[in-house]
Amino acid sequence: MKHLDRVAKATTAVACIFVIIMMLHVSADVVARTFFNSPLIGTTEIVAAYYMVALAFLPIAWISRQRGHIIVELFTSHLPKRKLKALDAFAGLVTLGYVCLFVWKLFEIAIEKTHIREAWESATGFIEIWPSRWIVPAGFLFMAIYVLIQTWRDARAAITGEIPEEEDRMEVME
Repeated sequence: MKHLDRVAKATTAVACIFVIIMMLHVSADVVARTFFNSPLIGTTEIVAAYYMVALAFLPIAWISRQRGHIIVELFTSHLPKRKLKALDAFAGLVTLGYVCLFVWKLFEIAIEKTHIREAWESATGFIEIWPSRWIVPAGFLFMAIYVLIQTWRDARAAITGEIPEEEDRMEVME
């Protein structure tokens, strides 16, 4: 679990670095366009294909680790903890199935786009974007691993009735 926590922390740190790089890149483009009448070639394509993809999908493991996805408790807040754990385990199984299917299809797409060396046209040529296709399945794969761990823990708690304290469920990363 500690290795997976390091991966989640590292992917989130990389996403934060991409925020800084994107800010510098876009600022440099604005300065070059405004003062030198010469914008940086491919800024829009690089922002859309690399920076935004990394920002959206690299931290998804961290969000899953923290159980930070949206949970609606309107009808379940009154349930006993054991039944709530059973419901969480069921929801985890459904989520895991969906995410695994998503990862599988995303890997197929990444392989295909790598094979054809996908590129987007920019003002003066083409910018290869196929490497960014690997970010999305990687992010969802790490999410799937966390969902699997959490579903296993929820199912075990529902079956045994041993409900861990909130702090024991998953230690807060340091």
